[in-house]
Amino acid sequence: MIVLMCPHCGGKVERTDDRQYALKCPYCGGEVSFEAIRSNVEYNDLRDINVRMQQDDAADADKRKKLKQWMLMRNILVGVFGLINFLAWFSLGYYTRSGREPVFTMLTALLLLLMLFTSVAFPILLAATRVSYNAMNRQEDKGAKIKAFFGLLLTNVLVFVGTFLIAVIVIWALGWIG
Repeated sequence: MIVLMCPHCGGKVERTDDRQYALKCPYCGGEVSFEAIRSNVEYNDLRDINVRMQQDDAADADKRKKLKQWMLMRNILVGVFGLINFLAWFSLGYYTRSGREPVFTMLTALLLLLMLFTSVAFPILLAATRVSYNAMNRQEDKGAKIKAFFGLLLTNVLVFVGTFLIAVIVIWALGWIG
């Protein structure tokens, strides 16, 4: 048995036989068509699906925005890390040339310590704040933080070596090493 609502008065109409397609409302006498009500139900179901899809798209846009912000922060911090590394290598080259003046000894030691600290802190900090979302397939990515951590470690190694080579080239160009 299926209970339908009369579209005219809102009264309850019971459909006891699956072969009944049109019923009379016991309250107002109006005709209740099962086919019309069924198509209305299907329309409402499609509308609900559309609303859910729009909500999913809004959530997806929010996650993409957060991922884009994270990527911008990552790029800025990798640039800062590269600058710190270059300055550390450069001051080390000047330190070896300067006759070990106390000011440059302390500056070089601080820059080298800062370089080592940031090489560990940046990957941990950035991986911890990584949005666990894969924008390509629009799904949660459970391993995103681990992948980000190891990717950032590899990036740090490449920045470490690259800035060392650039500092050596600059120091050589300045004539500090022969």
